Amino acid sequence: MKKYAILTSVLALAACGGGGHGGGGVPEAELFARSGIISGDAKLSNNALTSMASAVVVAKDGSGSAVVRTSKTFNGKEYEVYTLDDVKFYIAQDPRQGYFQFGIDENGRISTVEETLGAVSDEIQRVGDTTRFNGPMFEYVKNGGDNAKWRVLDNGSITIDDLNAIATEQGLTGGHWNRIDEVLDIKTFGRDQGLQFSDFGHFNPVYRTKNKNLTTDEMIADARAGTLHRNDDDDKYHTDEEMEDEFRNSQDYQLFAGGYAIKNGELVDTLEPTAGMAFKGTAHGRVYSSIQTKGTFAGSRTTYLDAYGVEHDDGTDPNSALHPNKAGHDMAQNFTTDNATLTFNGTTETLTMPFSGAGFYDVVVTRDNMDDNTLAVQFNNGAGVPQRFQKEDSPDEIEGVVKMGYYGINSPTEAAGVIQYRTVKVLDGNPNTDDYATREWEVQGAYGMKRQ
Repeated sequence: MKKYAILTSVLALAACGGGGHGGGGVPEAELFARSGIISGDAKLSNNALTSMASAVVVAKDGSGSAVVRTSKTFNGKEYEVYTLDDVKFYIAQDPRQGYFQFGIDENGRISTVEETLGAVSDEIQRVGDTTRFNGPMFEYVKNGGDNAKWRVLDNGSITIDDLNAIATEQGLTGGHWNRIDEVLDIKTFGRDQGLQFSDFGHFNPVYRTKNKNLTTDEMIADARAGTLHRNDDDDKYHTDEEMEDEFRNSQDYQLFAGGYAIKNGELVDTLEPTAGMAFKGTAHGRVYSSIQTKGTFAGSRTTYLDAYGVEHDDGTDPNSALHPNKAGHDMAQNFTTDNATLTFNGTTETLTMPFSGAGFYDVVVTRDNMDDNTLAVQFNNGAGVPQRFQKEDSPDEIEGVVKMGYYGINSPTEAAGVIQYRTVKVLDGNPNTDDYATREWEVQGAYGMKRQ
């Protein structure tokens, strides 16, 4: 957020909004918004990533506001100017500890993403004016699973003692630390809904290197250098060609949503809905499933693959993509609905994402009194769901989290948010040992809507 004392004359550049009146009957905040805060080149660059306003202008005396498309300063009057680096985009995998913000340069152009994962924040650089960003991180993964329980950006100086201290502080047990050097490709969908205060979408994280179960500083140093080479289960590498293939074809997205919420001239986390409010728009979803086998149960892996309808071959060709040791890992599929709704009756929020027409369940999320402890998630109408993506009826672990945001100036005009729901089923053995078979199942959703 930047403050400007307005001293210059008006340049007639585009903006929209309303507020107190200036010359010629044009709202003064809008005149300010036309004066060049964000350069035209920066706006074009930003539009490659998001349809959100590059800035929102609010008069400190309450006389008006305007959404900025291109702008600068004005008329001896003080304004608060909220720019894209003020917006938090919450990550569905766990919005309680993960979000990112765009970083902007002196012209207002998005130049970095600042990720906050766990207790660490760090910047990753944008690749030119593209939708891609570079960034390495550590993740704490429970033994016997792929899902990260905690993530921390690698700022180049974190040691194994630092990571172990984080695990102790966060109460993380029964797992290990991995390091992933990845590229994020960000896609947003708010422009399809005409959103200007909020946005939602996915980033596709494709790794250059993935090094698992790091236990010493020497291993971390080798992982950073790209020279840690053990077996395929522990150390994995992608060529540039393989990375591009992943960007084109992978459906294992991470979803996000966020926006500007401004109340009485101040930026807040979210506006509050009032009874009777209803929103409609688009929701994107992604289901992920992975079967893990270790120890004595690895020899009977085909039994578990068959139980969930996962295609595989007889295992005679070790290079085959359908080899039983390769099949059944990191399976993902995404889906979309343009009939998502969110309603609030004064007590209960009800989010409906009808994905059954796209081959998944209709997902219904409810929350009472905006209290996460009342969160409930239902999966209905799943007759067309492929067996490998069907939910577990009696999982051993269940966790769900939601971030529902209401955005605009003073009263919500847009809604955007994320949901994650994850289960683990122990098929055989003990996941706290190296002798087990488990199945992870995770659903993420992200939505963007306009008030009806």
